[in-house]
Amino acid sequence: MNIYAYSRAEATPLTLLERIQSLDATRHVSSYVAFVISGHCVGQIHRRLIPLLLSINGDGRIPLFSRIQGRCGAEAITLDDDLSTNEERTRAMNIVTDDLIRNGIIKCRHGDRYGLYNEGSNVRELLCMVDRNAASCFGATSVGVHLLCYRKCCVRTDRQDSIQDCDAGSVSLWMAQRSESKSSFPLKWDPTVAGGQPTDLSFVENLVKEANEEAGIDDSLARRATAVSCLSQMTSKPNGTCMKQSLYHCWDLEVDENFLPYARDGEVTKFELWDSDKLEDEVRQGNNLRPAMRLVVVDFLIRHGIIKPDDEQNYATIQAAMHRERLILWSE
Repeated sequence: MNIYAYSRAEATPLTLLERIQSLDATRHVSSYVAFVISGHCVGQIHRRLIPLLLSINGDGRIPLFSRIQGRCGAEAITLDDDLSTNEERTRAMNIVTDDLIRNGIIKCRHGDRYGLYNEGSNVRELLCMVDRNAASCFGATSVGVHLLCYRKCCVRTDRQDSIQDCDAGSVSLWMAQRSESKSSFPLKWDPTVAGGQPTDLSFVENLVKEANEEAGIDDSLARRATAVSCLSQMTSKPNGTCMKQSLYHCWDLEVDENFLPYARDGEVTKFELWDSDKLEDEVRQGNNLRPAMRLVVVDFLIRHGIIKPDDEQNYATIQAAMHRERLILWSE
């Protein structure tokens, strides 16, 4: 039985709200403890990973991690407090990444690096960097950019030189099928362009880069995209590991009938133009999307007037379910 489409108790199709809520990984919270750096909660660690982390030593054979307890007996794993600078902590996380690879927790390094931040201060403070493939083991917030290239569908009148105003709810969206070689959700579908956000690029520069690499979109066209939303949810792997906050920064780009994306870097198998009926059918009962992209497509359908409050009884609750705050397991 597909956990993304049906409830476990019965084969009754889930409502759209339930399909969104089924992606929320906070149901696994009892399997996690906080990950603390310099007294700040920066993520969470699965309990199964704790014995390995406690066995990892840094320079001078000093353990890099230790257990601590906070208010009300809350348990946490902390990085060595003697590592007082961003550079020292980043070197330590590089050692940890090597151990994760040697123990088969992750296959290899990605190359891009994610930051672990103190989110509690008025100014977001970078505490250290960690390889992207290892970051999810520590609950680092995953940030992605998503470009949605769409067409308005106009209806011609009897006159050949005249076109009626487009129906506000009549749009089509270019969708990208993930490559069969992708390590997660191969051959599932994403909106036009999707990519992780590295720390060394601005959002717009990364969006432009990904648009060119994945879909062959010219830089000048990609820069016309409009930032429209940021979605948030706690996500995990299907087995409940690697729980983290996922942020989806979305841009809309209206394109004309001459626009045709094409796969460039091997991450996409093909592109297809899906109309609003197919998009809505997919988010309500399909299983072709990468599961997390259900949020991005639902947000698109709401913003373009396809899913309306008069037609969807859970409209407000769906909106709230797509904007969840980061789970904090430690009080400073």
